[in-house]
Amino acid sequence: MLQSKGLVTQRRLENLIDRSIHGNAIVMMTLHPPIGKKLVSIIDCAQYNDARVLSGFKDIECGSGSCTAIALVFICLYTLGVPLYVYQSLKAYLSPAAKERHKGSPILARYKARLGFICGKYEAGFWY
Repeated sequence: MLQSKGLVTQRRLENLIDRSIHGNAIVMMTLHPPIGKKLVSIIDCAQYNDARVLSGFKDIECGSGSCTAIALVFICLYTLGVPLYVYQSLKAYLSPAAKERHKGSPILARYKARLGFICGKYEAGFWY
């Protein structure tokens, strides 16, 4: 919409998108451990004042069906999903095979700007 009104050039828009994805990836990777830990605490039981309760929420009894089901779904989606997303993105665009496949294409430079901070300082064979 901004581009169609002539407010932003195509190059500037692509740069803003790259920066946004880069920033979101940093936030996602920074928040991944504490959110993963909190999700596990929803299904982790502990003994507290003669009752079996969730370790993260002392007022909910252990084995609460709705909490367990929701936690298991989000553990699979988030705790496993974030590393899989990062791995697939790196494999698709920054692995040696992908670099060869995208050689000369502008998409390679864009993905280096987006996710290159993860493996940019390592040798090419260690993209993962």
